Amino acid sequence: MKNNYQLFKDWETEKSHLLAEGLKIKAEEHIAIEKCFDFLLESHKDFNTFDDQMNELPHADEKRDILEASLQDMFNHLPPLSQVTEVYILAKTLFYYNIVQTNFLKGTYVETIFALPLAKMYAQKSSIPIDVTQILLITDYLRESLRVGHNGKLLEDLLELIKDKALQKIWTRKQEAHLLQNLLYIHQKTDYCSNLKTLREVCKYVQKETAPSFLQTISNYKHQCRQGGMQMVEIILHTAFSKDIYLNFQLKNEFLILLDGLTGKNPKPTWIKKWKNIQERIDNKVLENVISQIEALKHYKILHLTEEGKEITYAISDDVATSILKGVQWIREDLSGTLIAKTSKTKEETPEMMQKKIKQKLEELLLQKTQGNIDLKTYLLNKKELEKMLVNVSLI
Repeated sequence: MKNNYQLFKDWETEKSHLLAEGLKIKAEEHIAIEKCFDFLLESHKDFNTFDDQMNELPHADEKRDILEASLQDMFNHLPPLSQVTEVYILAKTLFYYNIVQTNFLKGTYVETIFALPLAKMYAQKSSIPIDVTQILLITDYLRESLRVGHNGKLLEDLLELIKDKALQKIWTRKQEAHLLQNLLYIHQKTDYCSNLKTLREVCKYVQKETAPSFLQTISNYKHQCRQGGMQMVEIILHTAFSKDIYLNFQLKNEFLILLDGLTGKNPKPTWIKKWKNIQERIDNKVLENVISQIEALKHYKILHLTEEGKEITYAISDDVATSILKGVQWIREDLSGTLIAKTSKTKEETPEMMQKKIKQKLEELLLQKTQGNIDLKTYLLNKKELEKMLVNVSLI
């Protein structure tokens, strides 16, 4: 039976060969690049931070420094390459960066040291010219990743490349539909979503002239890891709000925007205005059916994910589910006439207050780990999410 390293290697080799053929990479350049990524994968296999009992191994930091230097040196000494081959490296870098930011290879933990040289490589290559045909080949390749990790930034980086290269200004409707299909497929494979930002970014490219086939794909959206919050998103996306296919999409999209990223006890007047605008265009029976289905999933406020066919509960909240349920609660209160809008006197939470709360949660999390109340995997997952929140707050 193949281990995950061999499984990944065989799978990626097959898919990258198709990419190389599509880009028309020279054989000698292709061989040189494959040697680099083979070395990276073998190094990842041989390098361990923890033993079988998840105890940190001695001298791990020194070993990391040596390995990082070796990996960086390997990429820095590639021979001069053609522009199209640089595009190939960019795609491979995204593929590998994504997988090393998951526990797919190690099985028990994420070996993050390998992400740094790949991130540097991406920063170097992301400025190269990319045309629409090439981005289609890249997304055809990346959608085949065996796992899409929430820290792998796969979709975020692709959306940034499309924006930077202004590809939406030059693609045909057929190319647009192909590309958006690939982006949506990658989103469906993402192991965990903390918000709906990337899904909304994909939807921004949808216009009235967008191919009906893609609009139908959105209506059939299914999150592969069955995250509770994303099951609520599915309820909205699977609902027929209008017989007009584009208006149907618009209402779904506006509804998702309305329910994403909500905080606080009461909604702002601007939120109520957006909700009223949507309510005017939705049949009452359809609305009731949607919010009733979402309310039936209220137990998913605690994060649930499906791994290898088994639903697993994590000791953290599902931010997507929490936000959607809050929005649905406000809608219920508005329908019953009990909704109270946030006033200007309501004290807003400052970035400093938010940072203090997150740091307190990090301290509490460490205490739980020290006391043996949570396992290492849950601790690392929670810690990473809190640290990400701390960085985001610092940017406000």
